[in-house]
Amino acid sequence: MSAGKNEYVEAGFGKLASYTATVTYEVMDADKPNFYYAPKLVTPIPDWIKEFDGKKVAIKGFMMPLRQNDGLVTEFILLKNQQFCCFGKPPTINEWVHVRHGEEAVRQELDR
Repeated sequence: MSAGKNEYVEAGFGKLASYTATVTYEVMDADKPNFYYAPKLVTPIPDWIKEFDGKKVAIKGFMMPLRQNDGLVTEFILLKNQQFCCFGKPPTINEWVHVRHGEEAVRQELDR
């Protein structure tokens, strides 16, 4: 990992999605009408990915907005590519990042 412009470390999906991540789903609150399935990562996260924890990282991907405030995105999923949108295959657990900006919001860039 090398720090680049503004002390950010490049952590692209080429790295993050380069190992096989296996997930199972456990039933939570099975005895209640509002039960749900909670994902559980079965394969361990490699140490070289854990090294990104707590660091400023730069990742390029496809932004799928989840929440907006005054036309600015405050929460989104950053995906490896656009295949998740519409009719593509669902991404694996290591092909997306859930981002919450809180008070800081970003402008959505639309495809041109």
